[in-house]
Amino acid sequence: MRNHKFNGKCLCGRIRFEAEGEPLWVAHCGTPLSYESERCPGEIHFYISVMDTPDVFKPQRHVFHEEHISWLEQNDDLPRYEGIDRNEPSSWGPKRSPGN
Repeated sequence: MRNHKFNGKCLCGRIRFEAEGEPLWVAHCGTPLSYESERCPGEIHFYISVMDTPDVFKPQRHVFHEEHISWLEQNDDLPRYEGIDRNEPSSWGPKRSPGN
């Protein structure tokens, strides 16, 4: 997916974009399109809600899992991390146990 261009739009539809360039937000409606963080140097993160085809982006992990809403159960086999570090996960989803 790295070489593929992805298109998206803000919530009001006034701004459309391709997933290239500087982090953006839309002044008209306030929609954030992307963000950068010192915790992840060299990465630009795009919000999935602004993509035209969000289903093509498959989740790879859950970050800040310890802070998830108590009634939200995610029934998958993805690793769960306490923060954003990419060291050993603190746990795995219910469909997978460590070592499987």
